[in-house]
Amino acid sequence: MPQNKQHIWQSRRLTFLLATMDALALSLLWMGAWSLRAWASPWFGGPINPYSCYTNALPWMLIGWLSILAIYGHYEHRERLSSLNQLSRVFQASLWLVWIGVMISYVLLRHLELGRSIVLGAPFLFFIYLYGSRTLLRVAKMRALRRGEEGRSVLIVGVNPLGRRVAEHLAQHPEIGFRLAGFVATGAEKEVDTAEPFASAPVMGSLNNLKSLIESADIDEVFFADPTLPTDQVLNRVIECEPTGAAFKIVSDQFFHVLAGDAIIEAVDGIPVTRLGGGQMTPFQTLSKRILDLAGVALLAPFWIPTWGGIALAIWMEDGRPVLFKQKRVGLRGREFDFYKFRTMTPSANPYAVAPTDPCDPRITRLGRFLRKTSLDEIPQFLNILRGDMSLVGPRPEMKFIVDGYEEWQKARLDVKPGLTGLWQVVGRKNLPLEFNIEYDLWYIRNRSLVLDMMILIKTIPAVLFGKGAF
Repeated sequence: MPQNKQHIWQSRRLTFLLATMDALALSLLWMGAWSLRAWASPWFGGPINPYSCYTNALPWMLIGWLSILAIYGHYEHRERLSSLNQLSRVFQASLWLVWIGVMISYVLLRHLELGRSIVLGAPFLFFIYLYGSRTLLRVAKMRALRRGEEGRSVLIVGVNPLGRRVAEHLAQHPEIGFRLAGFVATGAEKEVDTAEPFASAPVMGSLNNLKSLIESADIDEVFFADPTLPTDQVLNRVIECEPTGAAFKIVSDQFFHVLAGDAIIEAVDGIPVTRLGGGQMTPFQTLSKRILDLAGVALLAPFWIPTWGGIALAIWMEDGRPVLFKQKRVGLRGREFDFYKFRTMTPSANPYAVAPTDPCDPRITRLGRFLRKTSLDEIPQFLNILRGDMSLVGPRPEMKFIVDGYEEWQKARLDVKPGLTGLWQVVGRKNLPLEFNIEYDLWYIRNRSLVLDMMILIKTIPAVLFGKGAF
């Protein structure tokens, strides 16, 4: 069996066994929590409701609990976690186990009248179980790596000192779980003899045949370690080779440097490594994201509905109608939709002209400068979110003539709904060049999750309040 397919099979088998073990353990702990509460009834001043109430609730609880564990990566086996990262993952999942238990108990299964001591106390037992079981699993994996029983095959793109440093680091730390297959020349080298080994591994070919190299050598991970490679060339290769199933990482102290801790998940000999994830969301995650969008719009309704009326009146009093700015934008899978904002430029301004890059642009009205600075002109996009054209978080929607000029890697922006806010708006907003904005969008798309969406939404608040990069 080819090694990458063997890894997939082993990963699926481990996932099945781990999920089965979790289901059994969580069930026992749930019912164990009921037994403890029943035993402690004299200290609680009264008996707990019948055992059958908790067995009836258990199937629904298991669906919620296992879904949370899947969302938080407890069934992912591609990355090697440190003890600190593992504790963080277990702690975050445990908090959400409390939340999902409360929601199921007091919304979906309210008629069962489940006891608070069990609903809130059982997740404490879950935390102990999860941390103990995942620690044992991590130790077992590390021992297997030391015995040479596991290891993901790796290609390093870049026959240069940086590539050599990566190779030496992987060789010195077998516990990371990588086995170097060889190098790929990028063309930046003056001369490369593919017959000669480089850092104790062969140069297997050139960047032009990267996809065939991955397939023929059953490569699991590709490290791009040539800082001279243009960003668009790297990303085009990633998109081209994605069907192989390999994972991709950028090794550079400059690539996506503004992201800092958000993108850097590990380091190779002190050099930041940026992982490009697969970018796929499960149906449950997609549904949860839509629920988050609708909940966010509803929670903010007491703010944006009266504000909408006040701003509309102010625009009309300043220079008349129209109050709203409407424009065709490109959204999910290239579908066009009507995009709304409050009008911030004069009524005679061409709606499809190049957007202002200067706060003193004469097309911007006096009120418009204030609206753009405070991002209040974005409020009508709540309507786009309600209609399903946009999401709270995602890439900004672009006009069709810009999308028509996209390179292959840039078209990935159309794989998700555009958003009211996004990673580049939070990090740098309009003071970043367009090409950096698209790189941030691509990183978001390939690493998106509900947790990342929540982080971006939280960071949007100070970005808007202080007008960072807005004009």
